Amino acid sequence: MHGYYVPTIRLVTRDPALLKRTLAAVAVSSSLVLAVPVAAHAVVSDKPTGATPDFNGLVHTVVHRGDTVYAAGDFTSVRTTDGRQLARAGLAALSARTGQVLRWAPKVDGSVANLAAAKDGVYLVGNFTTVNGYKRVDVARVDPTTGAVDRAFKHSTNGVVNAVAMSKRKVYFGGQFTRFDGQRRGQLAAVSRKGESALRRWAPSSSEGQVTDLVRKRSGVYVAGFFHHLNGTNRSFLALVDSRRGAIVRSFRSRVPSVVLDISVTRKRVYAGTGGRYRGGGAVSVQRKDGSRVFHRRFDGDVQAITSMNGVVYAGGHFRSICKPGGEQTESGSCVGGEEAMRYRGASLTGSGRLTGWDPKLNPNVTDIPGIEAFSRFSGQGRLLVGGGFTTANGEDAQRFAAFASVGGN
Repeated sequence: MHGYYVPTIRLVTRDPALLKRTLAAVAVSSSLVLAVPVAAHAVVSDKPTGATPDFNGLVHTVVHRGDTVYAAGDFTSVRTTDGRQLARAGLAALSARTGQVLRWAPKVDGSVANLAAAKDGVYLVGNFTTVNGYKRVDVARVDPTTGAVDRAFKHSTNGVVNAVAMSKRKVYFGGQFTRFDGQRRGQLAAVSRKGESALRRWAPSSSEGQVTDLVRKRSGVYVAGFFHHLNGTNRSFLALVDSRRGAIVRSFRSRVPSVVLDISVTRKRVYAGTGGRYRGGGAVSVQRKDGSRVFHRRFDGDVQAITSMNGVVYAGGHFRSICKPGGEQTESGSCVGGEEAMRYRGASLTGSGRLTGWDPKLNPNVTDIPGIEAFSRFSGQGRLLVGGGFTTANGEDAQRFAAFASVGGN
C-alpha cells in the first residue's frame, strides 16, 4: 500500500463511525511464560506462536496487568481457543497464562481508543457517553475484575480522548478537546487518581493539533500528535512537558519530520511512529535526554504502532516496503531511489536503524487493510503481542490478534 492511508485518528465528533487515531491493540498467546531468559537483541519469530482468541473486528489497543490482558476495539464478539463465540461490546479481557477469555465485559455506547490498567481500575478513554448505562463522557474507570463502573471517578470532555498515561497520583489525558470537567483546556488535562476534578496546575496547551499519544516517565510527560506548538512554544509533533506543572522542558527538542502517531520511551531513546499525507510514513529514534535524532527510516505507509523489546525496535502499520537508508519519498509516499526490502505491515530495526530479518507477512496479497494498530510487549517472557486489522501472518490464521516469541539474535 502506497501513499497516505487515513488512520484510525479520532476527530472531534460524536459519530461512533469515526474511529480514533492509530492506536493500538495487542494480542495474547495461550502460553506467555517462557522458562528461559531472553537474550538481548533477540528478534521474534516470523510466525505467530500458540493458540490465541479471534476477534471479529479491529483491535485498537491492549494493555496488561499481571496475568490479565485487556483489549479494546471495534469487535462485537471473541472466539475462544476451543471454538466458543462470546459476545463482547468492544472490550474484552484474557488470561495471559492460558489464553482464556475472562468474564470482564463492560458495555460502552461508543468506541474506546485507549486503556490503562492499574490496581485501582482500568481506565477507558475514547469517544463514548455511557459505560454500563452510567453517563461517562470519553473517560471512565472500571473495576479490573468485574468491569463495574467506578462511581467516584466521573469526568467529561467536549471532544474526544485519544491517550491516557498514569503516575502514582495522577492520570494524564490527551486528545482533541477544549474543555475538561468544564475547565478550558488545549487537548491535554490531568486528574487525581482519587477522582477529583481536573487539576488546574497541569494545563499545557496545543492550539492547533490533536494529541495522539502520551508516555509518562520520571523526566516528564512525552506528548505526541499533530501539533506545531505547545504552550505557545515551537514544538512540532513531539514534546516533553513537566509532569507537575505542564511547562515545556526546553532541553528536549526533537526534530521529528512529520505527524507522530505512536511513541515508545526507553531508558535512553524515544521511538516515534510517523505518518501523514505527504512523505510521512516512517520510524524515528531520538535521544531521550535532548531529542537529538539517532535515525530516521522511511516507509511507504504510516507507522501506526511502535515499541522496543530486548534491543529491537518494532514498527507496525499499513506499509508494504522499507525505503533504502537515506532515501526520500514522493508526495504519495513511494520510495525514491528504490526499496531496501518488502515488509508487509510489520518490520523491525536495530537500535541504529538497520533493518532486521523479521517479516511477519501480514495479509501480503491484500492492499486495503489497516494492518498493525498496536504492540504490547512481555519483555521478560520474550513475547510480542500484536493487534490490528490483519487476518493472516505468514499464511497462518491470525484474526486481528497474534503473539510472536523470541527466537534468538538478529
